[in-house]
Amino acid sequence: MKLQDFQFACIRFLCRFKGSFVYSPETFPNLLRGCFGNAMLKSQNEALHTLYEEMFKPEMADPFMERYNDVPKPFVLNPFLMKKKLYKAGDFFDLGINLFCHFSQCEEIITQAFCEMGRLGFAGGEAPFEVKEAEIMRCPEKILFNPGKKIMLDFYSPLQIREQGKYVKNPPFSSIFRRIYGRIKTIAYFYENEELEEDKADIFGLLPEIKTVSSQLRKTEYSFRTPKENSKQRFDGLKGKIIYEFPSENAAMLFMPWLSKGMYLHIGKSTSWGMGAYNIKAVN
Repeated sequence: MKLQDFQFACIRFLCRFKGSFVYSPETFPNLLRGCFGNAMLKSQNEALHTLYEEMFKPEMADPFMERYNDVPKPFVLNPFLMKKKLYKAGDFFDLGINLFCHFSQCEEIITQAFCEMGRLGFAGGEAPFEVKEAEIMRCPEKILFNPGKKIMLDFYSPLQIREQGKYVKNPPFSSIFRRIYGRIKTIAYFYENEELEEDKADIFGLLPEIKTVSSQLRKTEYSFRTPKENSKQRFDGLKGKIIYEFPSENAAMLFMPWLSKGMYLHIGKSTSWGMGAYNIKAVN
């Protein structure tokens, strides 16, 4: 598979609460993922039940598991789009999900799942909502801008990168890129049964030349104890901006297709909960 053939779809839902809801960035990622899976299981639609098994419990043949320790999920949720702490009945809010590979063609049934989730509601059913609109964006074919030599990555959800057992506080660009590359490679391998065919020698050779200009990343302290497993799920990590400088504008352009897809794949730990999401900005 070529990088340009890696497919994804981003669905953003405009929703309106029917009851009040208190938003917490510490607990909402776990709540949203749990409610999403629960809505698929409790639906009367058998197709949603089947899709749940494929998305949450993929069964892979032995040759796959010999090469990888874990099966990546073919989706990421976007729980960090909420803008307020307290929502009242009638208030609007956004939810989102990104789907990869052949799951990117499942936007209609995924929309049904979000509508079912709204019917069941958050907070034990006390905060039902309705989906008013669904905006779908497919994998862009063209890079939208020439960034120049400097690129800013703005992480708006916590980033967790662990190396040698420790969290990296100011990740070099090589750490960012290797995780994007690895995410695309493993997802394509598991869900399309294809190897990533990109020639990586030239682009990997540029990594030592890319400098960190400035970092405004700050640590967040998010964690949540799951009732069923009685275990702590950590949603802490680094949020904020980091600027990288490339040896030339042409070098920066080589990485833009990877960075563009990385925005929708997310990187680091706990991506399916919405961790490791960022935007790209040019720096003059």
